[in-house]
Amino acid sequence: LMKRSSTDEGQPDLNGAIYPISFGFGIRLSRSLRTDITMDYYSKNLSVPGSNDDNAKLTNLFILGNAYYDFPSIASFNHKGYNIDFVPYIGGGLGFSHYWGNIYDHSGAAAKSLSGAAMAGLNFRLWRGISADIGYRYAHLGFFKYRDSLNVDDDQRIRLQRHDFRMGLRYAF
Repeated sequence: LMKRSSTDEGQPDLNGAIYPISFGFGIRLSRSLRTDITMDYYSKNLSVPGSNDDNAKLTNLFILGNAYYDFPSIASFNHKGYNIDFVPYIGGGLGFSHYWGNIYDHSGAAAKSLSGAAMAGLNFRLWRGISADIGYRYAHLGFFKYRDSLNVDDDQRIRLQRHDFRMGLRYAF
């Protein structure tokens, strides 16, 4: 379910019950450094604080170039002859967001915005090149302008951000 809500700071809430579609491709540069390009797709109905419009819909395509630092393994154990390492990491990314729906700028075109992210997590190898990743990501998705359908002279410039706890799989060729 997707819920309509706003935060206490008067910003629309893009957290709630929304699950993005995400994927990425990357390369390991050294034992400790890696990079990737990721794409996330979000879509949600939301309420905009101070708006008379009850059916705002935001769809966002979020593309980032990321760099990560993998720390040395913090724990390792052997299970049936197979070593499992727990590797913490930190990272950051820079890219852009592209919005559409009834979120428009003054010209009526879809909005684009510079975006960034910071992340931290823990990765552990499961089996032959497949590893699990659990982490947190703060994402600044940029700014967009919302035009209230009942008050066409009153546009709101709104900052959009996400706090995500993420789980995923990584495959190394």
